[in-house]
Amino acid sequence: MVVVIAAGAFSFDAHRGLAIFLRTRVGSIWQLVTPRFAVNAAAATACLLGTLAAWYETASMVRSTLATVGITLAVLLLLPIAGTLRAVDRWLPTTLATAPVDLLNGAHRLSHHLPTFAVAVVVSAAALAIAVLRLRTREI
Repeated sequence: MVVVIAAGAFSFDAHRGLAIFLRTRVGSIWQLVTPRFAVNAAAATACLLGTLAAWYETASMVRSTLATVGITLAVLLLLPIAGTLRAVDRWLPTTLATAPVDLLNGAHRLSHHLPTFAVAVVVSAAALAIAVLRLRTREI
């Protein structure tokens, strides 16, 4: 998924009108490429860390692979459903999936996504800490 999103972000020359618009407004091509790379690298890192945290936390709760997959799928299905509530939508990590597009289109500034990113980092760290505590106390 990261590759597809990055390819879309870097293919601004695919549409002649967009390419002309973007290239006539910047002094250097680096001004077009650098933000796209930074946003995609940050999103990929956040996705990787979130995936590792989810895997690690569910592995400490259950013993079988099937149960781990089941819990992970349940969380992945419940987060978008919870996102339909306006009060919590901005705080859920699933909203970071659209962050690169929002930032490139100018729909939102980076500061709009900072609370979500902060929640994702804090919850991931807490999940890892809980998993470590649970795994320490588990008998083999």
